[in-house]
Amino acid sequence: MDWIHAPIVVFIGILAGFLNILAGGGSLLILPLLIFLGVPGATANGTNRIGILVQNLSSMAAFFKKGERFHADVIFIIMAACLGSYFGSQIAIYMNDKTFRQILAALILFIGFFTFIRYRRFKKLQDEEEVLEMEHSLHEPMAFPSGVRKMLLVVAFFFIGIYGGFIQAGTGFLIIATLGFFTNWDLMRINAVKILVILFFNVVAFVSFFMAGKIHYFYGFLLAIGQAAGAWIGTHWGYKKNEGVILMVMLVALSGFAIKLLFF
Repeated sequence: MDWIHAPIVVFIGILAGFLNILAGGGSLLILPLLIFLGVPGATANGTNRIGILVQNLSSMAAFFKKGERFHADVIFIIMAACLGSYFGSQIAIYMNDKTFRQILAALILFIGFFTFIRYRRFKKLQDEEEVLEMEHSLHEPMAFPSGVRKMLLVVAFFFIGIYGGFIQAGTGFLIIATLGFFTNWDLMRINAVKILVILFFNVVAFVSFFMAGKIHYFYGFLLAIGQAAGAWIGTHWGYKKNEGVILMVMLVALSGFAIKLLFF
């Protein structure tokens, strides 16, 4: 039966990869799909990490190729997020399916709506800054908060790690908002740190789900292929077409997923 579902899984992976490039929240497509295919909630959660790792590894390599260099103190927020991710993944592993489905449905509705609002609000700013940031921002020294602000930032990333280890979906929004509040970094630099943090804490989460036997490797492999393709499409095509319509269609689909998770 897994082979019959293979095209669907790859297609959803493509959509998720595209959505991650466009506005974020691709996990909101993947998790309900896997559950509808009969995969238990915890296993769907662990399986989703494979594609996330592949996509973030690819993105991180691209940033390093462009000359990104991180402040040494970034290691503190990475460590905090990784520690939180361990606790969050343990919660997800031992939570019963019904509760997980209800939480996922609520997050789909909330984060899906926020995704659209964020996209509409920041797209113009991203378009205006993109060229300048690519040319000089990544090569400028990265200033890191100090004192109390640094401590608060580390604590914030511990809790972000708990959430990311628990479900991942929407973690990028939390990181962007947190770094935007505590630092004066531009969007490109914030995005680079976001990808780095998500990469590391998902390694911890993946190991946790792996040790608990909560990964469907075949679906994970297919999703990784699809997400890589979707990310490539989003990078080379997304901003040149009518992406707003595509995003709206995806949000309608997410609403349908949420209703099914809650009532069927």
